[in-house]
Amino acid sequence: MSAQQEDLSKIIEELEQKCLELPDNIVAHHHLALVYRKAGRTADAMRSLERCLEIDPHAVEALINIGAMYFEQGELDKALAANQAAVQVNPALAQPHNNIGLIWQQKGESDKAIAAYTLATMNDPKMHMAWINLASAQVMAGNFDLAVKAAKEAVKLEPDIPMAHNNLAVALYYSKDFQAAKKLTSAWSRPSRTSCNHGKRRTDKGPALVPVLRPGSGPPPGAGAAQAGRIHHGRMPVRRDIHLRPHRLQRGCGHGRGHRPCLRRQLGSGLGTAAR
Repeated sequence: MSAQQEDLSKIIEELEQKCLELPDNIVAHHHLALVYRKAGRTADAMRSLERCLEIDPHAVEALINIGAMYFEQGELDKALAANQAAVQVNPALAQPHNNIGLIWQQKGESDKAIAAYTLATMNDPKMHMAWINLASAQVMAGNFDLAVKAAKEAVKLEPDIPMAHNNLAVALYYSKDFQAAKKLTSAWSRPSRTSCNHGKRRTDKGPALVPVLRPGSGPPPGAGAAQAGRIHHGRMPVRRDIHLRPHRLQRGCGHGRGHRPCLRRQLGSGLGTAAR
């Protein structure tokens, strides 16, 4: 057993004990679900999330996380229903709208995806991943000028995320601004990035050689035939120096702004780092 697995096992033990002591504490059950998921115990994670909904049917973070787990299992209809339920609870949240857009995009419904991503950007104009996703959906729908606009917004918000620059390059290319696309792609192909795990510039060669759509739901109009894609890796043989990447589905954190207080504050210290 690795050190990380040992740490997770200890955290799970503590949280399971807390849930026994505080059976109606939704924060404890939700946090336990997140740690279960981190440990790969998806069935236990789902049971803990369902327990959260038994305690509070309007637990929006639990609904968002249930939707994320269904999405990863390929059960798109259940993932959609969970996120739509989260929207019913709190329509002002951006997260579930972004997730709904990603699910519709996976289903090949670009117009519905665009509508959902647009609501996400309206609810939170600073959510860069919603702008990234909106740009990708606009490209899929053939709205290349609108895709450029959305991608530029993402780059403005998070200039150090390669995905945003990649999508901008794709949008520029399909809007026939070939020089700008080429210049942007070249700038992000230099192996002079610093390494980081949180969306910062990385040490790599920049955009992949083969364009990648996340999720895979077919190429933009006129892009030629595409191979069938999995949930996260549909491949599109269009141009060999740029790729298009919608941001992946979001998960509820359990301690975000506007939600319930962090488990550490409510239950005390010694519970370890929150697993996302």
